[in-house]
Amino acid sequence: MLKYYAAFKYEFADNVQYKIALLFHTIIFALIMYVMMNVWNYLYDSPSTYIVGYSYPQMIWYVILTELLWFSTRSFILNNQMGSDIRSGNISVYMNKPYNYIGFIFFRYLGEISVNLLNYLPIGA
Repeated sequence: MLKYYAAFKYEFADNVQYKIALLFHTIIFALIMYVMMNVWNYLYDSPSTYIVGYSYPQMIWYVILTELLWFSTRSFILNNQMGSDIRSGNISVYMNKPYNYIGFIFFRYLGEISVNLLNYLPIGA
């Protein structure tokens, strides 16, 4: 289990070191949340309005949670890493190691999304 924790810790540290990128991603997330809140505020013109059975507070919670999950779980590792390892032949190097390749990728993914969640959660809340 320590080898997977090392993969998690490595990916977490790797993503934290790019502070300018984190700042820009946070600004973009805040801007999108601001626009979405104003759109839904405009659509719900009165407090008693229901759209498809959802009240304004329910819709705002839905928007916050979906945007938070969408922004946090976008991952280079799951989208590109496995495919590039297969195409380049590096997967044979990883398969020779004393750990499970899928578990290794999964814990790297957890390290990446934990940075994103910690970054976006204060804005979403």
